[in-house]
Amino acid sequence: RHRLADFGLHVEHETRGAVRVSRLGPRDAQWARCRRAAAENARRGFFPADGAFRGLEVVDVYKVENKTLLDDFQARTEAVARREKAEESDKKSGKRVKGLFCELPPESLERVALYGLRVDVSALERQFFD
Repeated sequence: RHRLADFGLHVEHETRGAVRVSRLGPRDAQWARCRRAAAENARRGFFPADGAFRGLEVVDVYKVENKTLLDDFQARTEAVARREKAEESDKKSGKRVKGLFCELPPESLERVALYGLRVDVSALERQFFD
């Protein structure tokens, strides 16, 4: 927890506020959404019957706000929407991003919070730190 708090302060300063990491409390609506998503994804049969684990308990929820990655993501999704509209499809695609969850090794947290799942991060490094 302290490591994330330190990282959040450091990255917000170094990126001039473009990236923020904040801890959410149990009264926050996004905390509740994460708890619900974890429960829905760990339904019956998720853990082996003879295994040591019986369920999940959400202990901490952190929100990563990365304006650069968000702007890029939104530009890409808008481009896809414009392309689909230009194709004048009579049927609705029904495509919609509702939430993105993935398992993340603790040693990768800082890198993914800053750069997303990119291999080449040089352009983002120049944007954040120059």
